[in-house]
Amino acid sequence: GSAGGEGRGGECPEVRHWTRPGWRQSAQDRWHRVADARRAAVVLRRLGVARAFVTAGRDKSGPLMTAPPCRVFLRVRSVLPHPRHPWVTAVPGAGPFPVDEERRLLTRLRIGALVAHDAGGQGAFPKLAAARQLGLPVLLLRRPRERRLTGWEELLGRLEERLPSSY
Repeated sequence: GSAGGEGRGGECPEVRHWTRPGWRQSAQDRWHRVADARRAAVVLRRLGVARAFVTAGRDKSGPLMTAPPCRVFLRVRSVLPHPRHPWVTAVPGAGPFPVDEERRLLTRLRIGALVAHDAGGQGAFPKLAAARQLGLPVLLLRRPRERRLTGWEELLGRLEERLPSSY
């Protein structure tokens, strides 16, 4: 890149993170691709899941917090503040975690399904591998439509949209 840190053609290198491909399902996976958390709640009810492990982030998991179809275990990077509902349990931790650690956690919590954002990449894949090993259904929240950003100003604008107002 140049001294200014730009990638080829003036594109921002961070854009790759937002445009990397989602995860690919194998024959052993029990994946359900859903549009959003509201649809995930419907599918969890239909599957009769009693306990779900949610790693999609608080911002994408709203309907699972306010109108839950089951007991929700929400992975959070920090314990406070967390949703204060009797059916939600915060599970603190910042990955990536090894597959065996994810499998032990899902087993210990008696999880019946995993809800995750289809982020792609290898860092968060161990939770999906653990769910595969345990034969658990996985509800993947669809990725937003890919959109290539044109430069640093657009990237900074997108970051400002996504950051909490307290920053």
